[in-house]
Amino acid sequence: MTDRTRTVTPVFDPLTGPLVPVTADGTEWVVVVEHDTAVARACPHQDADMARGSLMGRAVKCPLHGFLFDSRTGRGMNCRFTIATRPAALLDGRWHVDGVPADVTP
Repeated sequence: MTDRTRTVTPVFDPLTGPLVPVTADGTEWVVVVEHDTAVARACPHQDADMARGSLMGRAVKCPLHGFLFDSRTGRGMNCRFTIATRPAALLDGRWHVDGVPADVTP
């Protein structure tokens, strides 16, 4: 019998849902759990809190004006704005953004 292990990325964090607000190296991000990416916590339009937004397929929706951003590229899907993105990973029970350990923030 062989010992097989595999890493499974959750579709949502049981405490926060599909969007997890974190701080990594002093910068605030929102981890998009399903896509292993993070987007800037502040919307580039009027600084709305993206952690209060929603996930629609691979788009993160701004809670203030409904702007959609591709969670992988950051490109606006229905607006002219772009949001910063970074790779994210759950390692040993802790989120990392661009390789930097992150703390979950309220």
